[in-house]
Amino acid sequence: MENHEILDDGLLLPKKPVVGNEKAIRRLKRDFSEELKKVKHGRYAIIGLIVIQAIGGFVQMYAYDFDIGVVVINSVVVLVLIGLYFYSLKSPYLAFILTLFSLFALIALLGIADPMSIVKGILWKSIIIYYLVMGLGPASDIKHTASSLRSYGIDVVDIS
Repeated sequence: MENHEILDDGLLLPKKPVVGNEKAIRRLKRDFSEELKKVKHGRYAIIGLIVIQAIGGFVQMYAYDFDIGVVVINSVVVLVLIGLYFYSLKSPYLAFILTLFSLFALIALLGIADPMSIVKGILWKSIIIYYLVMGLGPASDIKHTASSLRSYGIDVVDIS
């Protein structure tokens, strides 16, 4: 690692010049940078969901006078989301799918209990869903792009 220069976009550029198709290398670098940015945005969406769920859990705890059932349910949801965030560091594509599934299940369950909850917070729900969906494609492509860069002798930060 001492003979590499680390860039902000996750690339490790070797100090010696890379021989190969320079146009393809530039395209792959740009693609990798964009894919990494969108995967990070998906991870930030999971963090936002964790924060919103935790704050909502505290509000519900006070509203229901610290009912143990409400505390346990909210704690389990937050712990599952935290687990999904850490899983996104290893396998972002599957973690984003599981987070979307969890979010839709949570919206459906809360909609059964309180139908107005579907409308409440529609903006933040839409934003989180948008970033998770936008991160799905790049999350599935980033490993292929990284392996293509490695084939040209350019090492990349471990994105798995």
